[in-house]
Amino acid sequence: MNKTEALQKVREVLDSYTFSQMTAKELDQLASLIADKEEEWPKKEDEYYCPSVVSDDLHDKYFYSGDGTDQLLKHRNLICRTKEEAVARAKVMIEAIGGEV
Repeated sequence: MNKTEALQKVREVLDSYTFSQMTAKELDQLASLIADKEEEWPKKEDEYYCPSVVSDDLHDKYFYSGDGTDQLLKHRNLICRTKEEAVARAKVMIEAIGGEV
């Protein structure tokens, strides 16, 4: 099942049930489906963005290789799917220490 199919399945489940109506098995299946999709990314050669507090555009773009740097960035939750997400995280980091964006 690809990501689009998985999201469609989630939409179908959410349209037809409220969480209180779902059985424990259905909740487990939904959680598993979401977890499986989260674990798949990034894969080798996937493009990703990283917040940058030193660049004017507040982000850097990389391609995932799985090396030590990639693993550290992933562990620290600094790998973003979109430029906008990376910029938002950079702004939060700058503002957290009293800086101006």
